[in-house]
Amino acid sequence: MRFPRVLADSPTANLLWEMVASQVKLRYKRSALGFGWSLLHPLLMMTVFSVVLGRFPRLADLPVPYHIFFLSGFLPWTFFAVALQNGQAALVANASLVRQVAFRKWLLPVAAVCANLVHAALALVLFVLYLAIHPAIHFHAGVLWIAPLMLLETAALIGLALALSAFVVSFRDLGPLLDVLLTLLFYLTPVFYDFSIFRAQDAALVSLLKINPLAALLACYRAAMFGHALPVGALVYAIAWTGGLLALGAWVFRRRAGSLAKEL
Repeated sequence: MRFPRVLADSPTANLLWEMVASQVKLRYKRSALGFGWSLLHPLLMMTVFSVVLGRFPRLADLPVPYHIFFLSGFLPWTFFAVALQNGQAALVANASLVRQVAFRKWLLPVAAVCANLVHAALALVLFVLYLAIHPAIHFHAGVLWIAPLMLLETAALIGLALALSAFVVSFRDLGPLLDVLLTLLFYLTPVFYDFSIFRAQDAALVSLLKINPLAALLACYRAAMFGHALPVGALVYAIAWTGGLLALGAWVFRRRAGSLAKEL
């Protein structure tokens, strides 16, 4: 993959580009299905959830078919979960490189997140094309919001990956703990359900679930996909969280950067 000329004079940007390109190529190298593997997991999960939950009255009455509703949340969620897992492990997985080569170490977790952005973007492009031909979906120009929403999610992931990757070097148990927390977070995030399924007496629970910034982000994704007005409050909330996570990640990584090579 050739690097864009506009950034060709930046060694750091050039190195990041090469890292991302290398990870993308490596994922599909000598694979019979290639990119198809990135679609297989969401499609299998969609089938299971549609068969098991799609018949429940409150979910069956959603304004869009349940399988579409599920994928509209599961694809951004998969990007979040996989990119975070890869990002937090980036330094440990490249320990010899970190110890022996002088370069900007933060590029490793950032490249891991950006490589997963490529996979997620390809999957979402195919999903949007499916939405465009589905008779139940009001396809409109608001779908273009998906691109900036993906960049917003990427920025939040970079902040999280920077912080976690710096800590995982010293506390290796954080990796397995993250797997457990992501499983818990999956059920606390409206990926396969909508807040409308809750009863009026569950208002307190819904309010707690809405604290999750991923809930706000998914609301924005679904508004863009299904032709609804973008929820400004949710968007501002997600942007605020993203700014905080980026600042936190940069601060943590800068504080721990000097000891990374020694601890690896």
